[in-house]
Amino acid sequence: MKGVRFSLTHIRNHHPIPLPFVFSRYSPLRACRSVTRTIAKPHITGCAPTRSMSTRPSFPSPSMSSSASSATPAPRDYESAVATLNNLQSNESAIAAWVSTRRQDLSVTLKEEMLEYVRRLDVDINKLSIIHVAGTKGKGSTCAFVESMLRHSGYKTGLYTSPHLLCVRERIRINGQLISEEEFARHFWWIWDRLIHTGTTPPGGQAPNTTHTTQAQTPSLSTQPSSSSSTSSSPSSSSSPVSSHRPPLGMPQFFRYLTLLAFRAFLESGLDVVVLEVGVGGRTDATNIAEAPIVTGVSPLGYDHMNVLGDTLEEIAWEKAGIFKHRVPAFSSPGQLPGPLGVLQKRAVDVSAPFALSPAVSEYVREGGEPLRLGLDGEFQQVNAALALALCNVWLHDQKRRNKGFPSALSGLPSSWGGDYDYNINNYAAQQFSPLPHPLRVGLATTHWPGRAQVQRMAAPHDNVHIYLDGAHTPESIAVCRQWFETRSLKDSADQTPIRAIIFNCGKGREPRALLESFGPNEENAVAAKLDHVFVTTFTLRAAKYREDPSTLYRGRGSVDPTWQAKVVSQWHALRHDDPREDHGVQGCATMEGALQAVKKLSQDNP
Repeated sequence: MKGVRFSLTHIRNHHPIPLPFVFSRYSPLRACRSVTRTIAKPHITGCAPTRSMSTRPSFPSPSMSSSASSATPAPRDYESAVATLNNLQSNESAIAAWVSTRRQDLSVTLKEEMLEYVRRLDVDINKLSIIHVAGTKGKGSTCAFVESMLRHSGYKTGLYTSPHLLCVRERIRINGQLISEEEFARHFWWIWDRLIHTGTTPPGGQAPNTTHTTQAQTPSLSTQPSSSSSTSSSPSSSSSPVSSHRPPLGMPQFFRYLTLLAFRAFLESGLDVVVLEVGVGGRTDATNIAEAPIVTGVSPLGYDHMNVLGDTLEEIAWEKAGIFKHRVPAFSSPGQLPGPLGVLQKRAVDVSAPFALSPAVSEYVREGGEPLRLGLDGEFQQVNAALALALCNVWLHDQKRRNKGFPSALSGLPSSWGGDYDYNINNYAAQQFSPLPHPLRVGLATTHWPGRAQVQRMAAPHDNVHIYLDGAHTPESIAVCRQWFETRSLKDSADQTPIRAIIFNCGKGREPRALLESFGPNEENAVAAKLDHVFVTTFTLRAAKYREDPSTLYRGRGSVDPTWQAKVVSQWHALRHDDPREDHGVQGCATMEGALQAVKKLSQDNP
């Protein structure tokens, strides 16, 4: 996955330094990860490394053979599980081959493969009560809002998102907590054994010789809780049959495997609700095997993954709307552009999904009432919260419709709550659900989503540096992020004059100038003229080895392409109409850490 990621910093004379930070080749929030890991040393609860570098075992590549036992690396702990998972990432040639056929209707083939994995694992996805969210911008924040509101309402929640900042376990959360290393490893190796036992071909190996016959089944992932004390328990010998009429099926690739692991973990945990974020697109995404979600939503759309999803917003909208299901309410964020909105509406009609636009957050506040507070900074989060409120309220209304009752936290809901809302026609209006119950207000106000509109202060002695982090990775989202940065940094610096810097890089699949336009000189850009320094970095995190979660140790991580870095620098000069023979505060850095060290030096030189 190639992308860009973004952080803003400003140094003031004993005040913050705004610094836009845009880059990430592999994990879409890798820049944010490098900032948090390198400078301020914050941590995401549950992601702190548990072993020192000196005691870290080597990560073996799986040595495959025709037997399940010899096809699995040992030891079967968390680190070896993640090392094996990393080996399931698609290589560039495989991705290129898939992209070249993207205009073909691959949804049937991809869905059949994913459903076959589900059948072999015998996991009943239909037992999960799912809220499914697609979109280009803000879908992760939307999911975070929904999960927080329902958790604070007393429900047991599951949250599946991507990508991750510090460790792969961030993608799978149960009741707001990351899945533990032990549970991750236990589920990972159970799935590995089960798939091999039922005829799945391991990487580099031959499928076991099986003589099972096909049995037509709907996807059923019913799991039987197994003891968490063992991370290497093998599946029962009474396995699901393997089709003799299908070509050999290899191990699921990285995202598919994680999706299967999440489904199994959620089912075993006995959750009330699962909030599911689409990985890429929607129609052909691994999460789209959920046939009966309670409600679906699409966050704001923009240009991203165009080699896979299409060249226009209308094509992208068509792919995203692939998560809409028959007679399941579907929502769009407010403010969707007319072209893609029309496509969403048509796709909803095609599958008989009752469709509605999410009302603005302000519509839930009665005259004279207290405004809703959001735990995530930035005016753009109002749009994400609007979609989240609609999804949350419809899910709660469905619980009422099914006579399931409410937890004690919602016991004070009046009988009139929900008004005349009808699930089957989705005649949604904010007034039907106003005023919002107190737990939903608390959930909105306490939502925490690292790397999204987050302000992080450097540790002493560089605590006069403030870093403004956001996962912006499209021209539209970077423009919105710039507006947030401008408003927030000006507020933070008060009447002082800060030094502003930007750290930037992007993958070769992106156009640097289009991404940097928001920081170019124009009448609407008050920040552009105040960007004092530009640091263009490579994708290398640090020059020296250091201990971090193994899920961040990607193959080819140390590769440096100075020619691409030079192109980015030249694009910046062109945008600013600079003389490239002069540096104009532009500096190339060999590593992300090097760029941050340069920011530290600025803070030292400007105490």
